[in-house]
Amino acid sequence: MSAIERRKRQAPDMTARLSAAGSEVMRMWNVWNEIRDVETVRENAERLVATYPLRAADALQLGAALVAADRSPATLPFVTLDQRLAVAAGREGFPVVGPD
Repeated sequence: MSAIERRKRQAPDMTARLSAAGSEVMRMWNVWNEIRDVETVRENAERLVATYPLRAADALQLGAALVAADRSPATLPFVTLDQRLAVAAGREGFPVVGPD
């Protein structure tokens, strides 16, 4: 939600589209899986911030996705509106959805 709200501030002409995206995220809240292997996520994030120009929260998100993909990132789409995060996810092997 933070990324969506930040993008709304950066691109006010996309507010309606981004609000719809936010509604979809909230709808999906009940069906996604939360990653609980915090130690592995942290280890992944440490490597990711050393490799890519990512913020800590973005590295944690990508680190959790790596855990969720169970060492097979090509099997799990990675959704982001952040260009730096999209590049890093793609280089890690994820099929990336967004940004436009």
